[in-house]
Amino acid sequence: MFFGVVTFLDAIKGKFVIDFDRLYNVSTMGNRELLFTEIKGYRTDDKYIYIEPNVPHRKKVKLTKYISSAAEIERWLGERYPDLDRLKAEEEKEAIFANDDFGFSPEERSEKFNQASSVAKTVNIIGGLIGAWTIFFPNPYEIALWCCLAIPLLCIPVIKYYKGLIRIDKRKDSPYPSIFIAFLLPSAAVFLRGLLDYNIFDHTKIWIPMFVIALLMTTVFFIKNAELKSGKKAIGTVIAFILFSLAYGFGSIIFLNCYYDRSAPKMFSSKILNKRMSSGKTTSYYLELEPWGERKTAEDVDVSKDFYFEVNENDTVNIYFMKGKLDIPWFELSK
Repeated sequence: MFFGVVTFLDAIKGKFVIDFDRLYNVSTMGNRELLFTEIKGYRTDDKYIYIEPNVPHRKKVKLTKYISSAAEIERWLGERYPDLDRLKAEEEKEAIFANDDFGFSPEERSEKFNQASSVAKTVNIIGGLIGAWTIFFPNPYEIALWCCLAIPLLCIPVIKYYKGLIRIDKRKDSPYPSIFIAFLLPSAAVFLRGLLDYNIFDHTKIWIPMFVIALLMTTVFFIKNAELKSGKKAIGTVIAFILFSLAYGFGSIIFLNCYYDRSAPKMFSSKILNKRMSSGKTTSYYLELEPWGERKTAEDVDVSKDFYFEVNENDTVNIYFMKGKLDIPWFELSK
């Protein structure tokens, strides 16, 4: 939120000037300048242009892309200075073609690189489609979930087989093929289905198996992984992998526990005390239910849009309480 406000203020009140021998930027966070002779090159991302110095005592100049002249400034820089991201990618690509781990000759390494790029693209397309299918239209449900469970597990041996030539992280300054989408979307889909499709009564027994799954996936990912030798940039990769492994573990445990539960449900009833909607990027629907069964206080329950509009305050709903295949209790509502 803070950085969003800063970016907005920079776009409104900031000032970037190209003088006859220097450039300088006036921003919310302070003023910086560089002589033309002190500029090493520039980098860009979705929000900023970074102008890097070639002398150690000078600091880089950061310019928001939300000003009207950003494209013109980037073009001016491109005509005079190297794009450091592109330069780094070219250097890494040369290193790939000189690496004996990827083949005994430049031709063999080039063939291996092209093959890895093709495999990564295919895996990303399959993973992306399966993830989108499971998020937006999970039918048939069981097949969609099992496909989503399989893809992230497939990503790890693919990375191992190509000895670091295929990687998880996708960076602008790196030529390495990435399967980030194939790992991200199915893991996110499994997490969302577990979060949205089932009402868990007590989460206590989820945490240990969730962490075990994430630990096993992360351990296998860590072993002899060339991607993790890239210093500080590897930290972001590790954090992202752990987070998505936890999401994968959470969703998979809930799916296995609830979908394959064949226990006889206990039936309770409860009155709707209140209804509310929460709006953000998506809209969530909640019913506040009076205490029932072992639940001693009134609590909100997340329900579907259709069910939300089918019932009214003071209506009575039926609650089917299940033990869970993995002993994680959960419940369903009906009119």
